[in-house]
Amino acid sequence: MINFSDIRKTEERMLEPICEFTYFENYKVYKSNRFPKFYTGNGIEILNPEGKDLSEWKDIFNKQFDSNVFEHITFIFERTKDHEYLIESARADKYDVQIESYMAVDNYTNCISIPGEYKISTINNSPDDWNKFEKFYDEVSKVYEWYDPNVKSNSLYEKTKETILSLGMKLYYISYHGTSEILASLGIFECQGLYSFQEVMTHPLHRRKSLATYLISYVILKAFTELNAKSLALVADIDYHAFDLYKKLGFKEYGQGVCLMKYPPNFGISSRS
Repeated sequence: MINFSDIRKTEERMLEPICEFTYFENYKVYKSNRFPKFYTGNGIEILNPEGKDLSEWKDIFNKQFDSNVFEHITFIFERTKDHEYLIESARADKYDVQIESYMAVDNYTNCISIPGEYKISTINNSPDDWNKFEKFYDEVSKVYEWYDPNVKSNSLYEKTKETILSLGMKLYYISYHGTSEILASLGIFECQGLYSFQEVMTHPLHRRKSLATYLISYVILKAFTELNAKSLALVADIDYHAFDLYKKLGFKEYGQGVCLMKYPPNFGISSRS
């Protein structure tokens, strides 16, 4: 029976190619010195809050991360009744609070067919394909507040590419027939017998066209019929519209995770100027 810990392992597996892990009795530190602006890739996973308040956990973070290099603060943990006080404190202290659903599906009965005007392809390990994916990645990133037009998203793209290659992730994308423009993408990889969806993105100019639904349906069907997958997992922000999409496709929730994040003091200023 799949559980929260199984899905959590797939998230940790995504960090392993670029992060170092340090284990303590009640928490875990994951750090990427090469990518200090990868805010969710540099943080502390709280395993047991021990009744410590948020300021105490912040002190622990500051001891583990040089604030001159890592200007943000990130905590991740499974949502339980023992952690609710941390969520309340974080909201009061103006942290960005994300509640994430840890989900999985074990069948393809809710998948839908792809309209004839679209085709599904894969990113092959060629310079042309990677250049195409980098352009798409940058266009997707532009809509987010953390996007910095001075450096673009190149460092995080390099992080993403390295992770994809290290994990042997299969990267699919949907485009119109007769073109190779990436309209939406989806990655899938295997972790200890469980397949995981990652890098689910849709181009800003092509949203609300059900492209993610078509792409996810295609890969779910392929995973169960060709890869002998038993379950497919993903993590979704419960406040994001895609959360309802995943439920319609048959994904069930196996627990919730929480990400508390305090961005750098000048966060987002360059992107809004």
